[in-house]
Amino acid sequence: MKKVLREREARREYRRARKKAAGLHELFMLDIMREGIKNGDTRLF
Repeated sequence: MKKVLREREARREYRRARKKAAGLHELFMLDIMREGIKNGDTRLF
């Protein structure tokens, strides 16, 4: 029972943190692959 409650709370906290950190200018791995971004691109820093 304790394990289930800890797991549930950890998942909620993770989702809250992701929402807070997600921004319009966030670059995702899929974007890098689709757009063919190369080393040195300013969006990688």
